[in-house]
Amino acid sequence: MAALSPAARRAVVLACVLGLGLPQPLVAQRLLDGPLFPQQLEVPDRPPVDPRGEFLLRADEVAYDRTLEIVTATGNVEISQGERVLLADQISYNRAADVVTASGNVALIEPTGEVIFGSHLELTRDLANAVIRDLRVRMAENSRIAANSARRENGERKVMREIAFTPCSACEVDPLRSPTWQIKAAEAVHDEVSRDMIYSDVTLELFGVPVFYSPYLRHPDPSVKRRSGFLMPSFGQGNNTGFFTGVPYFWAYDQSTDATIEPRYFTEEGPQVLAEVRRRFSDGQIRIAGSALNGRRVDGGRILADRTWRGHIAAEGRFSLSDDWRAGFDLARTTDRTYLRRFKIDNDWRARPLNSVSDFLVSTAYVEGFQGRSYYAVENFAFQSLREFDTAETIPKVHPLATASWVSSTDNRGGYFRSDTSMLALTRQRGNDTNRISTVSGYYLPFTSQRGDVWSIAATVQADAYYVNQVSEGLSTPYSGFTGRVHPQLSVQWRYPLVRRLETASILIEPRVGLVVGPNGNNPNRIPNEDSRGFEFDETNLFGTRRYQGVDRIASGQRVDYGVNASIFGASGGSISAFVGQSIRSRADSTYAVGSGLEDRVSDLVGRVTVQPLQYLAINYRFRLDQDSFKSARDELGLTLYHGRSAVSLSYIQRDRVLARGTSQPFESASIQGSVQLTEEWSAYGLYVRDIAASQSVRAAAGLMWRDDCFASLLTVERDFSNDRDLSGGTTVMLRVGFRYLGDIGG
Repeated sequence: MAALSPAARRAVVLACVLGLGLPQPLVAQRLLDGPLFPQQLEVPDRPPVDPRGEFLLRADEVAYDRTLEIVTATGNVEISQGERVLLADQISYNRAADVVTASGNVALIEPTGEVIFGSHLELTRDLANAVIRDLRVRMAENSRIAANSARRENGERKVMREIAFTPCSACEVDPLRSPTWQIKAAEAVHDEVSRDMIYSDVTLELFGVPVFYSPYLRHPDPSVKRRSGFLMPSFGQGNNTGFFTGVPYFWAYDQSTDATIEPRYFTEEGPQVLAEVRRRFSDGQIRIAGSALNGRRVDGGRILADRTWRGHIAAEGRFSLSDDWRAGFDLARTTDRTYLRRFKIDNDWRARPLNSVSDFLVSTAYVEGFQGRSYYAVENFAFQSLREFDTAETIPKVHPLATASWVSSTDNRGGYFRSDTSMLALTRQRGNDTNRISTVSGYYLPFTSQRGDVWSIAATVQADAYYVNQVSEGLSTPYSGFTGRVHPQLSVQWRYPLVRRLETASILIEPRVGLVVGPNGNNPNRIPNEDSRGFEFDETNLFGTRRYQGVDRIASGQRVDYGVNASIFGASGGSISAFVGQSIRSRADSTYAVGSGLEDRVSDLVGRVTVQPLQYLAINYRFRLDQDSFKSARDELGLTLYHGRSAVSLSYIQRDRVLARGTSQPFESASIQGSVQLTEEWSAYGLYVRDIAASQSVRAAAGLMWRDDCFASLLTVERDFSNDRDLSGGTTVMLRVGFRYLGDIGG
């Protein structure tokens, strides 16, 4: 090993500039479900080699010809500085011509993990011009570049001839096999001033077969993190809209603000514009999306000949006010109830409603705080119904709903105090209005005795004050005025887990009993039911002291809840678990709706059975049985088969949906869905849903996907059997392909 002379040091510096003279990874857009906008790798802003730094030279022989002024290192030459290493069979520096030459198995190993290969390298001392033959580049993320030759011109551009690029990993079994996809071009230019990659005479090959040709292709180089420009086009065919196509444009306004605008054209509806704006702040972010078109007017489910403006807006914001407080908003509105489904905007990444709930669009604004064990929130809600039978004037607005929750520290017995308070103001244009202040406060004591039985005791008081307007449900005359209630309640729950270990299994039997004591009634018709309508009796709320999700309805009276849980766990991993339980009230009243399973003094039987005999099979069954005839009132059966990345699920549901007091509707449905990994790259999925009660299919879908490290392709076929007002069911076919670093296209 020899220390470098100043002349040799300059030779090393010039040779190592190869790290600046080669293209970096191409711009990434997304691969089907990846991020949409370009994501880049960081490019160092310092020279790859410090000319004043220390170098090490290893070679079989180093010689200096004083007459020709040529420094030559030959035989296993290795020059290193830090983590950068240059290898070659021979490196020479001609001081007279200021030219460095490296030849024979030239390889440059970068600190990032990139390895650059070539057979011959020549470059000038001022770094402005360089030539390399038989260029090969293996990047840190396994992308590869190959070119017959490459040259650097005037320190501003690099030109590569007969270039091929692919981000796909080489096949381990057959490294010479064509990659999944690659770009081939007669010439590629890297403009370092505009920071662009420019290709001429470009061919895209897929599995070795040419599938696309363009005389010209241009995109930003990897140093560009964000840049305005057109994105991949979209297209498709819809039953209700005809053929459509659109070309999105991405606008990078500054480092914290950008937007996407896409004009679309529908053969049945005309032009449409979709837009989305995003902005980040130091303490939050906002996003606003929307669409508009002058399309055919819809009235009462009929499509009319005249045209009108239709569209939607969706927005969200999240802000951090301090370490303990944050605020936000969600906005979702549309001009008419079928617009989103007609144009499939609810599934579109550019303009979907951000907070849509099935048949309702929900807009909110809130402030919330966290302090120790306490929580505070003030929220406002506005709803827009997309259902045919709802009237806009009867849809409520909540302004506001304020909640506060406080939990004390535990005392020396392990008990604690808790208080939950809420204030609600709810109004309608037509119908009843509700103003409510409610608080539930109490003392909670969980403990385990020395015998091992588990106890939970709670003593609570719920106090509600209402001012209502035009409450009419259950009343002969609408009521307006003040009303309220005070409801004390004491609950005691006990369970005793019993475990027995056998030679090949373990058995768990756990009896459970709950006692709830409180006044009867306390659900007068003058108190409207706004937040407790979605109640369904099952094993999850059998032992609930407050069975309703809201506070407008109270699980009043005295009752005893009891049940038993039994489980067997096999030593090999299989298990069986079952639970059955029931509730008995001191007397029957109108607290619960007819058909709920709790309307009588003795409730229906509720329970579940879970069987997992094998590691790849799980069976779940939930039920509710009539307490007199043991006839099934609700059945839910689920079966799942899974192995590795494959899974198939079957489900069946049969029950009576409680619509209102005294009314119900039979519901019976079955579905099957699954995803099967066929090979390492190929997978398939399917879905079928049938409404058994109505004897009709609801939805069917199937898809086939290829995915590897650089390419994804998805073909789906979906059939919608439903007709909704001006929308007709139909078949949707979608093909979408995604190329790593190039983006995706489809519709």
